Amino acid sequence: MITSLLTATGRMVVWFGGILPLGDRLLDSRFRDDEGEHLMWGLGFYVSLILGAVSLFAWRH
Repeated sequence: MITSLLTATGRMVVWFGGILPLGDRLLDSRFRDDEGEHLMWGLGFYVSLILGAVSLFAWRH
C-alpha cells in the first residue's frame, strides 16, 4: 500500500516536472519506466514536504 502510494506520487512528480519548461532536460528519460526511481521521487517528495512543514513551524515559533 505505501509502496504503491509512493510510486504513484513519484510518477506524478516526474510527469509534472516533465511538463515544466526545461523539465525534460532535468529528468532523465531512461528512468521514466523504472519503478524504483518513481519510488525514490515519491519518497523525496514526502520527505521534503515534511521538512518544509517542520521548518515553517519552527520559524513561526
